[in-house]
Amino acid sequence: MPTVLYLLPWTACLLLIAAGPRRGAPLARVFVDKAGAVQLVDNSGHETAGPKVKDQVSAADARLAPDHQTAGWLVEYENCCTSYPVPLTLVIFRKGRIRHEIRPGLMIYAWDFTDGGRRAALCQGTVHGKAEPDCLLFDSGSGKLLETWRGKGPAPEWAAPLERE
Repeated sequence: MPTVLYLLPWTACLLLIAAGPRRGAPLARVFVDKAGAVQLVDNSGHETAGPKVKDQVSAADARLAPDHQTAGWLVEYENCCTSYPVPLTLVIFRKGRIRHEIRPGLMIYAWDFTDGGRRAALCQGTVHGKAEPDCLLFDSGSGKLLETWRGKGPAPEWAAPLERE
């Protein structure tokens, strides 16, 4: 019996190490694998699958913020009128869990982190074609909508790179 008690802490440690990136550990990279699943890799090389959201078919356009703590990706869903899934949600992931699911209402056709990762900008539109830009800026920490740009006048600094995509 004493041997079993001695092994229990070691077994728990091994399970934690095998689980993948530690909660809050800096991330080295984030990517979408061939199966459409998000993969998170921490600085020590541990890789784990990112969490999925309800009704998710696949993921796309995963990015790591410059702070190496925050990651984001687009969640794709089945769409009644296309033969392919469409990105409708931007996930903001930080310290081991999804912090925000930003679902603006239309297909997200471009997004990126701005301001060192403290903010996330996206542009949305219809599945086929887009008339005027419809871009939104969110606080990455709170998920709060900070600013919108609907194409009137010159693009704000945060929206200019997205407008070209």
